[in-house]
Amino acid sequence: MNKPSNTAAPSTVDKYIVQNGSVQFDRGDAGFTVVMHGEAYVERFVFDPATNTTSCAVAITPFVEGVLPCMVRVDNGTLGTPKAISEILSARGTIIYKPKLLSDYLMATAAAVAKLSTRELVTNTRWIADHQAFFTGRKLIASDDNDPDDFWIDPSGAGAMCSRGTLDEWRAKIGVLIVENPIILAMTCIAIASIFLDRLGLSSSMFNFCGQKGLGKTLAEQCAASIFGNGVDPAQGAQVEDPAFIARFNGTLNGFEALLGKQSPLPTLLDELTESSAAIVHQACYMMASGEGKHRMKSTGEAADRERWQSNVIVSAEVTIADTIAASGRKMHGGQADRAIDIPITDVGVLNNYGEFGSFNAATSHLKRACSEQYGTAGEAIIQYCCDNPEELNELLAMAPDIENVLLPADCESGERRVVKRLAGAVVAGRIAVMAGVFDENADEKINAALKMVTELWWSTRASSLARIRQFLTDRIDELHPGRPDLNCEAVAFVDNDITVISVDVLNRELGDDATRILDELAGLGALKTEQPGRRVHRFCNNRFRGYAIVTKRIWPDGVPIAA
Repeated sequence: MNKPSNTAAPSTVDKYIVQNGSVQFDRGDAGFTVVMHGEAYVERFVFDPATNTTSCAVAITPFVEGVLPCMVRVDNGTLGTPKAISEILSARGTIIYKPKLLSDYLMATAAAVAKLSTRELVTNTRWIADHQAFFTGRKLIASDDNDPDDFWIDPSGAGAMCSRGTLDEWRAKIGVLIVENPIILAMTCIAIASIFLDRLGLSSSMFNFCGQKGLGKTLAEQCAASIFGNGVDPAQGAQVEDPAFIARFNGTLNGFEALLGKQSPLPTLLDELTESSAAIVHQACYMMASGEGKHRMKSTGEAADRERWQSNVIVSAEVTIADTIAASGRKMHGGQADRAIDIPITDVGVLNNYGEFGSFNAATSHLKRACSEQYGTAGEAIIQYCCDNPEELNELLAMAPDIENVLLPADCESGERRVVKRLAGAVVAGRIAVMAGVFDENADEKINAALKMVTELWWSTRASSLARIRQFLTDRIDELHPGRPDLNCEAVAFVDNDITVISVDVLNRELGDDATRILDELAGLGALKTEQPGRRVHRFCNNRFRGYAIVTKRIWPDGVPIAA
């Protein structure tokens, strides 16, 4: 992967000469001393932007037959340590005779290239070169304007992004069915949007597609996973050569930190949310969306490096995140709900269009097999398009605010609007995939419709408390009283331009066991006024009337239905 810019070592450096496959030191009239058999030189310096330090890229041509030429990166201090650098070169097929002279020779070659531009150290999956190149964890994808020799690729481990097959095969076997099924299409677009979060100005988020068993949730994740890596079912992933892109939600928070840090900016797909305890899910909502792991300390007392990520996390479950957390006796706060997004899909299904396969089972069997045989090529095509077409890409990304306004529910406020921004980013990602040739040209409208559907499904759950209050008050509209609470008026609610007040007794009587949950949701939406922190009940009429104050425009975005 790392190759020297020059094919051979410099012939002379100071008093050193490279000839006949060896490096020799010119002693003048005393002749030449062989320093090493084999050749080596510092090709360029390598800059690590994460630590602001440099090291040396040493090109080695071995003397031992059968050993291939290579490049190795060494610390500057190691270069000046005769024993250490001799061991490194000896292990790679050279024979060292004069370690001290070898060290001096390599230091001289380093000085000779000190004015050349440095290579950039790339160790993990990320955009580089001002988004003109991308390292997948296994290969470099770049525009023609970027020279691969400008980077030093030193992967910290096998990346999850990998490819098999061809883009045409992926489109024919998987892409066509993705586009025809809105939930799978929306999930796939959310996955693609992960690699654009930085340029969209978005933080990490968790999307939970929840629905009854056997609906096809895991299948949808497999289709989305096939964009970037092996879309094999995670239950069978241990038996495959390339690692499964989908993981199970049965780890620890520490384990999830490592996974997210390794995957970013690629999406992280987790199957079966309910495999983890409610306590883990509760903490994971904030942790995964925060973009960074916990503060920890080394044994030396220094602060340990923190894992960081900027990714969309996609999970599936039979229940909502809110219900999972509630089962542990905890409350899900509004901020969590804006980062851990429940999308109920039971009523709309996952795989409804079977294409040429005629039945759910036949289409499912085909997709499961295809996702484990054709994968990664779509993601590579999208990234290559982005590297080659930066101006067009910027124009597409600039569409996000207008798309957001189209998706925005009528009574959605600033907190929940963060979710709509993320879904608008998914629409943009889908359009980028169309431009990259991953989806057909006529897929734009289907992408718009799919994300509009998902927005409505999310809002139907997120704003269900407002809908319940609105329906209750609408049904009793003749019993509403304009203005502030009045002890002489037996109204169901008192409606003013800014707040609508429902007495404690009326709300508890009308909503019954749901009252607490609805109040929690209203608080999370920012629709419930509080008299002071921790106190939701407002007092009116010299403390003789106690009720809950709800923001009127959140109940009726289009205006109060009675004359206030």
